Amino acid sequence: MKKLVSYLLLASFVLTAAFSVAGCSEEELIAEYADGIKDVYCYYKEEFDLEPYIVKQEGVSYTVKAEQVDSDMNTHELTVNGFKFTPQLNEDVYITFTAQRGDQKVTSKEYKMYCEVRVDPIVAYYNAYWKDDGFMKEVNLDPQYIVSGRNTSTKVTWFGKEVRDKDRWQYVSTVIGDEITDYYSVTDWTDAVLTFWVYNTTEYEIEFSPIWSHDGAGFELYSDPRTATEAAPNGWTEIKYSLRYYGMTENFFYDHDLHYTMPEVNEHWGYGTAADGWKRLNQNWWTCRWGGREKVGKSYTYTFYIDGFDIRNYDPVKDADLDHEYRGFWNQPIERGSNMDIPVKDNDGVTLSFEYKITDGEQFGAALIEENMSTNYLGYYTFTKDGALDEYLGVTVTDLEDGFKRVVINIAETDVMVGDTKPAVIKKIFIRDIYNNADFIIRNAA
Repeated sequence: MKKLVSYLLLASFVLTAAFSVAGCSEEELIAEYADGIKDVYCYYKEEFDLEPYIVKQEGVSYTVKAEQVDSDMNTHELTVNGFKFTPQLNEDVYITFTAQRGDQKVTSKEYKMYCEVRVDPIVAYYNAYWKDDGFMKEVNLDPQYIVSGRNTSTKVTWFGKEVRDKDRWQYVSTVIGDEITDYYSVTDWTDAVLTFWVYNTTEYEIEFSPIWSHDGAGFELYSDPRTATEAAPNGWTEIKYSLRYYGMTENFFYDHDLHYTMPEVNEHWGYGTAADGWKRLNQNWWTCRWGGREKVGKSYTYTFYIDGFDIRNYDPVKDADLDHEYRGFWNQPIERGSNMDIPVKDNDGVTLSFEYKITDGEQFGAALIEENMSTNYLGYYTFTKDGALDEYLGVTVTDLEDGFKRVVINIAETDVMVGDTKPAVIKKIFIRDIYNNADFIIRNAA
C-alpha cells in the first residue's frame, strides 16, 4: 500500500509540473499595432503592406480587414492579399486585424490610417504654374479622365464671357522647364515630340496651339497654323508637336545654373551662369502655352482634362502623320514694323540661307548679325515679292514651288565686314522696324 501511495504522489507531482511548464511557455494572444504605424501613410491606388506595422507572435495567423468610406457615406471593403491592400478612394482607410491561434481569436482596435494622393510630378508642376483669368486647374482622380495609366491628370475649367474685340487665346499652362525635364521619356533631343492628351467634355471643339517663348532672347513664336489641333467633343484627342519642326534639336528647357546675363557675357541666348555677375535666376528657359479660341461676346463654361504630358522620341509609325522636318524658329507671319532677331540654325560660317514669302505690303529689310547685339549688324539687304531689291554681292534668290523664295548668301563674296575682316559666323538675321514695310514669313534660317 505504501508503494501505491508513493507512485500516486509521484505521478501527481509530474502532472502538476507538466501543466506548470506548459502554462509558462504559451504567451498571451494579442492584436496590437507597432509604434511605427503612427509615422506612415498609405497612398491612393498604391499597394500598402501592413505587416511591418503589427506586433507578430510565433504560431499565430492574422486576417486583415481594410475599409474606406466615400463622400456619400458608403462603405467600401478593400481586397486584402495577406497583409497588403490598395486604397481605391482618396479617403482614410479604417483597419482592423484578427490574431488567431487554435480556437483563440483576438481582434485589434480600429486604426484610421491617412490616405494621400501621390500626384504625378508633371501634373503637380503643370497645375502649379500660371494660367489665364477664368481658368481653374486641379488634380483629377476620376479614372474616366485618365488615359496614361497614371493615378492623376489635370482638370481644367474655364468660365466667363469673352469681351475682347476679336478672338483671342485663353492661356492655360506653363509646363516646360526646371527640374521637371527629368521626368520626360525623351532620349534623343534631335528629333523629339511633345505630346499630351485632351478629353473635351464640351459640345463644341476646342483648339489647341502652342506658343514657344524664350525669356532671355525676349521673343515669342506663335504656332504655325498647320500644327494647331482641335479636340473633338466628348472624347480623347492626342495633341502633339515636333520640336524639330520648330528648330529645337537639343534640350533647350533645362539648366540648373542658368541666370540671365548682360549680352556682352552671353554664352547662349542671353543667358550665362551666376559667375557672370547677374543673380536673376530664370526658372524656365522656354515655356509653352495652350488654349482654346473664344468668340467675342459669347459666355463660356466648360471643362477639359489634360493627361499624359510627355516629351518623347519621334516614332516613325506612331507619328507618321506629324511633320517633323525642320522648318525653323520662325514660320509664322511677321507683321510690318516688327523689330526682331531671328536665330540662325546650323550655320557653317560660309553660307547663310533662309526662305521668305511676302503676304502683304512691299518689302522688308534683313541684316546679318555676328554677335547677339542687335545694333551690331552687318549691312542691310532689301527683299520684295520679286526677289532682292538690288544685285547684292554674294546673294542669290530662287523661286520655290510653294510660293516661297530661297535666299542664299555666300558670306565670303559679300561686302559685309567687321572692321577689316569678314565675320567668322553669322548667328542671327536682324529685322529692323523702320525697314519692314510688309507682312512676311521667314522660315528655315540656316
